[in-house]
Amino acid sequence: MPTVQILAFRGTGKFDDPAHAHLPKFIKTGHVTLKFESDPVFYGFRPTEAAVQGVGGEEAMLRRLLQRHAADGSLQDDAELFRCAHRLSLQGHRTAVWALSRRLAPRVYQRVLLTARYWHRSGKVVGQYALPKREDDALDPGEYNCATFPVRFGIQIPTANAKMSVYMEAMQRAGARRWFPSICVPVEVPTRRAG
Repeated sequence: MPTVQILAFRGTGKFDDPAHAHLPKFIKTGHVTLKFESDPVFYGFRPTEAAVQGVGGEEAMLRRLLQRHAADGSLQDDAELFRCAHRLSLQGHRTAVWALSRRLAPRVYQRVLLTARYWHRSGKVVGQYALPKREDDALDPGEYNCATFPVRFGIQIPTANAKMSVYMEAMQRAGARRWFPSICVPVEVPTRRAG
């Protein structure tokens, strides 16, 4: 049966640390994305670019989300974000990427993949993006974040708790494994001189 992976990493935290000012906000908060075995795109649910620009950029959006304001969300390609998280984990940050595989029946897999592709390519608003409430780590009805959005596709998530530290623990208990980007680096092989 075809496989979709739930990829996730815990963020660096340190939202106000000047050393992290240049990092994308999702590197600070942590993030979850879907990776289909037959597709190069990493499908992640995030606030739309229009919503981000409408409030004044990523930092302003992060502040609004932390204050429990929801934003229009869409599926975006997270490939570079996850490669960045992996690189940072090699430097000692807590951003190690974990992968949890879910097998889907071929017809379900195809339907989910086609829907994800359509939503991604169209840039369509597909839900309200929100961060969990601090008191109970829950989202309001009709709100999602990157961690809970896979349920829109009928994909079983490791926990409904949208807090990244809890989500990451649940992923590991469910059998997640460390993810490493598949990058082919040419290696120069020295030639042996006759003599």
